[in-house]
Amino acid sequence: MQLFILILGLAVVIWIWFSNKTHKVFFNTVKLLLRGIKTYGTVKSVTSTKDGDGAILYLLDVEFKDSNNETISFQPVQGSYKPDIGTQVLVKYDPTKPSNAMLHQFQTYVGVVLQVGLLLFVFIMWSQMLLELVNAK
Repeated sequence: MQLFILILGLAVVIWIWFSNKTHKVFFNTVKLLLRGIKTYGTVKSVTSTKDGDGAILYLLDVEFKDSNNETISFQPVQGSYKPDIGTQVLVKYDPTKPSNAMLHQFQTYVGVVLQVGLLLFVFIMWSQMLLELVNAK
């Protein structure tokens, strides 16, 4: 029965992670951090919206030039910091698909490290409980 609960718990964690597309955002972010090209972009416009908790989020329109000198525009969510129009921002983009871009910020690294840490913690705890269960028999 305990083994069933452990497997069910792991399945629920995996299902939640994959069902809300968190894994796609995570792997895309990691890909951009590891293989993306850094360049500077310019904030062209800023609009605000509220999230589900009522906090203000700033949506930017950022333009940058890719390695082929083509102008690329993308719309990242900035968070609670409102940059001025014309501000230069550091951008990372996929050289094979320049429209796949993100703002290159310290918070991005923190988010990736926290997600990897959480997944490792869950896996280690699950493995430890499974080992204890197997050794108890």
